[in-house]
Amino acid sequence: MEQPENELYRKYKGMEGTHICARCGHNLITIWDGTAGIWVLMCAHDHEHKGFNRRQAAQTMIARGELDTTHGAGAQAKADQALSDNQQEYSLMAKADIATGMVISPAQVAALVEFADRCGLRAYLGHVCLYFGKPYPTIDGLYWKKNRDKLGFMVDCQPMTDKERLRYMVIDGDYAFIAKAITTGGDVINTGIGIVTAEEMSKKSKKHPESFAAPIVRDHPQRMAEKRAEWQLLKKMVLLGDEVDSPEPMPRESSPREPLSQSGIDRLWE
Repeated sequence: MEQPENELYRKYKGMEGTHICARCGHNLITIWDGTAGIWVLMCAHDHEHKGFNRRQAAQTMIARGELDTTHGAGAQAKADQALSDNQQEYSLMAKADIATGMVISPAQVAALVEFADRCGLRAYLGHVCLYFGKPYPTIDGLYWKKNRDKLGFMVDCQPMTDKERLRYMVIDGDYAFIAKAITTGGDVINTGIGIVTAEEMSKKSKKHPESFAAPIVRDHPQRMAEKRAEWQLLKKMVLLGDEVDSPEPMPRESSPREPLSQSGIDRLWE
């Protein structure tokens, strides 16, 4: 019997191209679970594997301390050392406040570096940012701390099922993701939720009524909801040197900094 290709099915099919298995790095596949009566996204190599990760660009993998997984043992240490030695050229820190777009002053850069040190993070890896003038750890910083401290869980982030949307009272038209911290044994030990509302996507700017108040949210609601879920989960699971109240994250694409060129990235581990 042919199964209905509903919204969840279409979201999972999209994730096949953007995510990989968190445990083995293989591609994903969408299949019908006849027992539960729902579509599920699974590792194509081993259906018992739990957890998915987004396919990351090399720059993001450097920031999160994950480069060894694709470039072999020692690649992360080489890239980190190159960034540390050449921070003026290679720094991944945002050059402006991610909320206001105001250029960060030298004094603010120094304050961000100090804040990162207190949190046990690395400013030059883009682990801290300014949000409305206040310093906060970025989601990459939280992932880096998780990896450095060898915390024993994987992050699995997926669109909420119909049952989960009902449980969390998500309104039709809203984008909703749920992130789960999963042990190597498959146990879920914590969760985080991320929601982007239809109202949030359509809200107009007060200063420029012809424009949207949050164009990044408008253009990438699914990605934003996914990031918010990951952020909430990691804030519960990762302990920093300084405990701060952090806002919902902006996606990395909204950060107004000049990205490293591919040739520049390649030079980091030559």
